[in-house]
Amino acid sequence: MLKTKPRNQQIRLYPLSSLLDLTKSLTNKIGEGCKKSPQIYSFLLRKGKMKDTKTRFSYKEKGVNGDFSVTSQVIKRLIGHNPMLKKIIFLCCGLVCAATSAYSQVGEQRNQWALGFNGGVSMNKILFTPNIRQFYQTAPVLGFTARYTSEKYYGLICAIQLEANYWRAGWREEILSSTSHPLPDTYQRNIDYIQLPMMANLGLGEEKRGFKGFLLAGPQVSYAFGDHEVRSTQWTTYTSKGITLPNRANGVIAQYGKSIENRLDYGIVGGLGAEVSSKIGHFIVDARYYYGLSDIFHNAKKDPFARSANNALMFKFTYLMDFPRDKRR
Repeated sequence: MLKTKPRNQQIRLYPLSSLLDLTKSLTNKIGEGCKKSPQIYSFLLRKGKMKDTKTRFSYKEKGVNGDFSVTSQVIKRLIGHNPMLKKIIFLCCGLVCAATSAYSQVGEQRNQWALGFNGGVSMNKILFTPNIRQFYQTAPVLGFTARYTSEKYYGLICAIQLEANYWRAGWREEILSSTSHPLPDTYQRNIDYIQLPMMANLGLGEEKRGFKGFLLAGPQVSYAFGDHEVRSTQWTTYTSKGITLPNRANGVIAQYGKSIENRLDYGIVGGLGAEVSSKIGHFIVDARYYYGLSDIFHNAKKDPFARSANNALMFKFTYLMDFPRDKRR
């Protein structure tokens, strides 16, 4: 229903200029609809039909001055004769609601960039199907960080965090014999990636005291540029039908000597951390978990592995400096 000014009641002024523009545009469209529909136009100018209304609406055209009231029934008839006007009214109402909501939710604007570097360790496994027993492989992760803080929104400090990192992933096997006894054999696969996480950073804390906690979440894309095996010189084997094979508990040996087949890796990363800020910069520690959605080996029915996805737990330290310098500190 179109809401207009009630009699003997002041108009409520909205601070959003776009709201006034949309209202004027909507009024003009209704006027154009009246001109295109002579029957409705003449109906609107019959003052005898308008005495039971509680709202007023004014329209002026060349040589015609109409000061009349509009009921909801008139609006319905007007919309019914103009399908395009109906779409315009719904669109304008939606835009007004969205604009009003956005205005009420905007917090303290920041527009602050912070640049720096990060480093830490990554504890990696590969989620294999069929399963391969593994220890966590500990490896480095380090690179550059850029953070853009847009606003403080209901106490939350909203930012986007981008990183470009070197990340060593892979796995380290826990090798058992076919009789489930530990073997002296060792095997590790190192996969070197260029890692590009893009995360939302939502902080909450005491800015004046220089401390806050935060949550991280977002997608991560990586590209493998290196892949190599590290295994012991001792390699326990057995012979079956004249073929020498590694002795393993579940008989899964297809990974040995097999290069990775999908170099592009992607998944979801999320975590939490704490930040201490001072005049010389931001000191940040965080822990994050990465769950891969892609596989390093092909996973068709003819392939030995139905699943071979990266899985990692990372602990990182980051140092950032504001550009330009934040004047609040």
